[in-house]
Amino acid sequence: MALRVLAPREVCQGCKHYESNGKGLGDYVEKAIGVATLGQAKRVMKKIKPGGCGCAKRKAALNRLGERMTDALKGS
Repeated sequence: MALRVLAPREVCQGCKHYESNGKGLGDYVEKAIGVATLGQAKRVMKKIKPGGCGCAKRKAALNRLGERMTDALKGS
């Protein structure tokens, strides 16, 4: 089940055009990583992997996972 939740939807929420509302699980994880690394994580990853680290896709997947977990807890 978890793999299906993390798989991309028809409209890729991990692309550069994806705008999150800033309240999902992925957004909280991104903020925590930024605080823990003093804002240096993205800069370091750009040097290590110039093509990108996939942060946006992971953030979108975590946001979807968080939404589904919330829906499941609410009983939807």
